[in-house]
Amino acid sequence: MKQRRIALALAFCLLLLPVLSLSETLSLEEMGDAEAALSVEAMEAAETVGAAEQAVTAEGGVPYATSFWDMNPDEYDLKNPAHQQAVWDLMMQPITVLDVGQTDHVYPTNAPGIDKKPWKDNTAGELHGQSQGVHVLEEDTDGDGYVLVEAYSNDGTKTEDSYMKSIDNKRIRGYVKTSLLKTVEPWEKYALLVDKLYQKLYIFEAGAIIGELDVSTGLNNAKQPYNETPAGEFITISWVGEMVSGTMRERFSIRINGGTTIHEVPYRYGSDGKSRLYGEFEKEIGKKASHACIRVQRRKNEQGQNMEWLWSNLKKNTKVFVWDDQGRTNFQPDLPDAALQLYRNPDGGSNYHLDANCKGVRSRFLPLTGDFTYGDLTSEAFKKLTPCATCGAPPRPETLYERWAFEAAQIGMEPTPEILAAFGVEKGKETK
Repeated sequence: MKQRRIALALAFCLLLLPVLSLSETLSLEEMGDAEAALSVEAMEAAETVGAAEQAVTAEGGVPYATSFWDMNPDEYDLKNPAHQQAVWDLMMQPITVLDVGQTDHVYPTNAPGIDKKPWKDNTAGELHGQSQGVHVLEEDTDGDGYVLVEAYSNDGTKTEDSYMKSIDNKRIRGYVKTSLLKTVEPWEKYALLVDKLYQKLYIFEAGAIIGELDVSTGLNNAKQPYNETPAGEFITISWVGEMVSGTMRERFSIRINGGTTIHEVPYRYGSDGKSRLYGEFEKEIGKKASHACIRVQRRKNEQGQNMEWLWSNLKKNTKVFVWDDQGRTNFQPDLPDAALQLYRNPDGGSNYHLDANCKGVRSRFLPLTGDFTYGDLTSEAFKKLTPCATCGAPPRPETLYERWAFEAAQIGMEPTPEILAAFGVEKGKETK
């Protein structure tokens, strides 16, 4: 314990060096005892820089951040109630937005008041009004009418400029008019966190996660290398309803950033013109697949939540955090418990089920047989069974590994032997 206190004291000293003058800096010999390494002056300085003690996070401690903009997602364990509360506290902070139309664009420039063009030389990025949060880095102290802000740039397609398109989802800094800034208090009932690394949406209430949903965020392609869902902090701004893109239709769309919405997984009409066919898109849920919007699962989770629940229960100004995947290093498997009880019809059934009385199975076959668990799916006897969509049976381990490997490739991460073992994947069979 004594050594740990000494290490923390030394770490605090290093943190405080920038705020102490040379005359205030004491040598360890003058202090006489390493445990006294923090002098009264240093402690006072720590208070002035704002909870410096939390910057040295003890093992098992709560990550420290002053706002969304200095969060390190890898430090947060979302299964830890204290970490959930820390995220919630940041979610409840006011958000600064740009006071223009909710689908209008603002183009921060590299110097105050200059022309936007040439784009590459003069413009830092593209932002949207009313719902996209910006972080004010410098106030207008010189009175020129401009402030320096940072945010994540949008796709730039309205500019028809290749450079502007190329900086989609890049964290940018630029100057905007001070008069455009508007502060909004978030709704205090719920908040959302979308984690692009895990392709999950977490529903927060009163400092705790009350549900999680699978999502698909934006995936770039050769023709559209600007489909990435921008990270950042946002608020829900308008209930758009059903959107149509060609033959693809998306219900329950809620706008959070210009043309970017949170909506139900898409569908296409069947040949009868009435049946909604979701299979094409539901098989992609849980990995990047969209054109920048956030697709949310249609199936209800254990808490009865899905995209329709969000549509019905959220209100305007609900805070939405979107954590980026870039720069992340801690991407661990997210698998169901191996002991999770599953069910099947042993007399020719092709699915495995989460519910012994699944509504998708004819009554004469009920109740189903519960003679295996999720961990048994990798064995020969159960390798051909597929998950039932009706009762929300979890995907097979191989499917979850494919999703993990796909996203891991986005951040340059290779599977370790431990990760392969967790998914039940044999070495040398990582890819098909």
